[in-house]
Amino acid sequence: MEIRQAAIVGAGAVGAYFIRGMQPAMGERFMVLAEGNRAQRLKENGLVINGETVPLNVQDFACAPQVDLLIISTKYTALQDVFEKVKPLVGQDTVVLTVLNGIDSEELAGAALGAEHIVYSYMVIVSARKGDSIVIDPACPARINFGELSGEETERTAALCRLFDECGIDYHLSDRIVNDQWNKFAINISNNLLQAVLGVGYGAYFDSAHIAHLHRKIMDEVLQAAAAEGMEITSIPTPQNIAAPGARFSTLQDIDAGRPTETDMFLGVLLKIAERHGLQLPYCDYTYHALKALEEKNAGRFDY
Repeated sequence: MEIRQAAIVGAGAVGAYFIRGMQPAMGERFMVLAEGNRAQRLKENGLVINGETVPLNVQDFACAPQVDLLIISTKYTALQDVFEKVKPLVGQDTVVLTVLNGIDSEELAGAALGAEHIVYSYMVIVSARKGDSIVIDPACPARINFGELSGEETERTAALCRLFDECGIDYHLSDRIVNDQWNKFAINISNNLLQAVLGVGYGAYFDSAHIAHLHRKIMDEVLQAAAAEGMEITSIPTPQNIAAPGARFSTLQDIDAGRPTETDMFLGVLLKIAERHGLQLPYCDYTYHALKALEEKNAGRFDY
């Protein structure tokens, strides 16, 4: 199997990592899918990634051909709409990667596009988006982690490895990808979401005993849910050197910009799992509702 034609939908803070490597390496064989005003801006201006403008091969969903690889890096809330638009691009052997950092996007994609197309994945990246400009933090090397649900190495995972080598995409092929996703899920919830509620930079986790306490409590609750789901993960240390003290991760960036967050992908899913297993997760429950209230505040609901 060879990946000759690839496309991505979602030219944001995560998608930019793939675009920076794959557009120059693959040329016309790589497409950025967009429509309307967004497509026009990307066609005219390209995408500025770490100060360098990358010209893009932008295609409308309705005009794009079937592809060997489809990467979906949109917001969680846009998934169902995106699935409908990309269905014509998915052929018999198309591989689909949903590079979101939750634990259910593959299940959702499989239901919409066919489970046989899905290779499981998640991202490690620190990046920020301002308009059509993306900054990927070089101090935290970006990487895609992926693997088959079965844990086996297959022709298509080998093809992905060859493509990523060609394009300079850093990757790790995992034989326990769902367990690894849960590890990343726990890190995102305890780091990103608490930070967004408090409105503080990453360094506050190490400079405040109170924030460290809240972090541990949230992590412990995620581990309870993971254990109930049969996942073998333990408390994960938070390395101080993975980001600058002032780093504001994606959820806090959304709050700062007045955008809806992706807390439903994280705590929304986790609380449904907890309910299914009869678990009480009070710190996670509070954090979820605090974030939803901040979204309401940003939307102008409390203009008094």
